[in-house]
Amino acid sequence: MTESVETKLARIEEKMDMMLRRLESGDANFKEFEKRISTLERQFYAAALVGSLLWAVFVIWFRGQVGG
Repeated sequence: MTESVETKLARIEEKMDMMLRRLESGDANFKEFEKRISTLERQFYAAALVGSLLWAVFVIWFRGQVGG
């Protein structure tokens, strides 16, 4: 026995609703990943700045020790 058109359409609609929920869930996950990556980028740039400053202070101090 074949399914009626209404039954087939209802199954298609159900599958489309499921796909929409999964896409919305994926969007939420993607936004959360963007936040986490943004935080990591800020921390990385701050650490790079601090490291550069410490390196500059070390070089200046070392040249003063060797040259003095």
